[in-house]
Amino acid sequence: MRESVTITACVKGAIAMGNAIHDNDSQVLYLKQRLNMFLEVLESVDPESAELEDIDRMIQMVDDLELKVQQFKKS
Repeated sequence: MRESVTITACVKGAIAMGNAIHDNDSQVLYLKQRLNMFLEVLESVDPESAELEDIDRMIQMVDDLELKVQQFKKS
């Protein structure tokens, strides 16, 4: 149950980081922060007790990160 709270908090934190970023250095920093956040979530999950909901949240984090990479490539 604790892992679910951690994942939910990280996903909400990632969503809150929604300000526009235009310069390349800030974009790279943003992506590094998001990737580190995802890695923290991944490390905190107990594979024995992870629920489908937890896995779905992590997949959403990866999808969101991929979307940002594509957006940054276009700018």
